[in-house]
Amino acid sequence: MADRNTEVALDRFTWRMLSQYVAPWDFERLEKTIRTWDQWCAEWSKEARRYSAMADKALAEGNRVTAGDSTYALHCTITGRRFCSCMTRSNSSAGWKR
Repeated sequence: MADRNTEVALDRFTWRMLSQYVAPWDFERLEKTIRTWDQWCAEWSKEARRYSAMADKALAEGNRVTAGDSTYALHCTITGRRFCSCMTRSNSSAGWKR
């Protein structure tokens, strides 16, 4: 079970993240992974880095369509990370806190 801040974010904004084309399978995986609000930005950032690496690899291999799809997915995962923007940053390693 996630902490209160994480639960509130999920209860209030799941629809918004999914409407901004965050892939449901990515969202479900992250929802299971994120247990505390302090993990929110770090986990969404990790997901964005994963898509960035996929895009870079596809582009290097000459697969422009796959690279474009991965870049689009990268931008969608940034949507999930944006929900940290209403928080104040405590430090770069601990994530974001109220």
